Amino acid sequence: MASAIESLLFYLMVAFVPYALASYGIMISGRVGLFNVSGEGVMLLTASAAFLTTYKTSSYMLGFMVGVGLGALLGAIFTFVSDKLKINQFIVGLTLFIFATGLGGFLYKVIVGVVLVPPRVQVLSPIKIPVLSDIPIIGPMLFSQNILVYITIILGLLFHYILFKTHFGLKLRAVGDSPRVADVLGVNVGLMRYTFGIIGSALMGLAGAYLPLCFTGTFTETIVSGRGWIAIAITLFGRWNPVPIIFGSLVFSGVEVLVYWLQAQRVAVPYQFLLMLPFIVTLLILIYTSRRLEMPLSIGKHYDREAIEE
Repeated sequence: MASAIESLLFYLMVAFVPYALASYGIMISGRVGLFNVSGEGVMLLTASAAFLTTYKTSSYMLGFMVGVGLGALLGAIFTFVSDKLKINQFIVGLTLFIFATGLGGFLYKVIVGVVLVPPRVQVLSPIKIPVLSDIPIIGPMLFSQNILVYITIILGLLFHYILFKTHFGLKLRAVGDSPRVADVLGVNVGLMRYTFGIIGSALMGLAGAYLPLCFTGTFTETIVSGRGWIAIAITLFGRWNPVPIIFGSLVFSGVEVLVYWLQAQRVAVPYQFLLMLPFIVTLLILIYTSRRLEMPLSIGKHYDREAIEE
């Protein structure tokens, strides 16, 4: 029984990473006024590119770099088109989602083709922390994970410190709440929006690369399975705050692990219903957060320093 609990908790942390990274990306972009809803497509494209790169070169580092780089490129495109060309952010995000989704599947089919047995790579090995990894239950869960699990937790705490404990974080939040006031006070609003728009999308790219290289070991066109959309709900639930986002990501990874466990136990429930569980939880969270929704005040809005403020 203890070993089964350890196994479930271990996989809970493994499944937690893509939710958290994608949510960080949405959160940090939103903090400068950009609401990037293309995460699902970005994750699929970067998952495909990272898997193909690693499969062809046997280099995990190169695979992650390609994933992050592609995510950053899409973030730059999103910020340029929405800010410079003044096109609605939701339209730009949905367009990029459709483009990236199609391109991700296309790349895989062009390079790998249609095969009976899909190619695989070995998932990234866990790094055991001496002594701590031997603690019952908690050890395997927290101290015997792949490096991305540790990095994801550290990133969340680092973002929280920067946003709420530093002067730079105050300027960053000011750009998302009142860009005109931030501009008057000497903050380079355009630079901040580009920088964190790119960083946010790069984090989504890292989340996508994580899936085949650390979670599944292969690529399918359903590998993301709605995680990019769920990340939006997690960000809203977390009120654009990294620490609650960590807990929200753990809730959804717990639901995901629960679904796998129930399927393994052959529970007499149609598996289609089990696959619906994460989205049912998403709907409930959106209903709950709608009553006390908090968002950066200028999110989704263009900023033109020459325009007359209404």
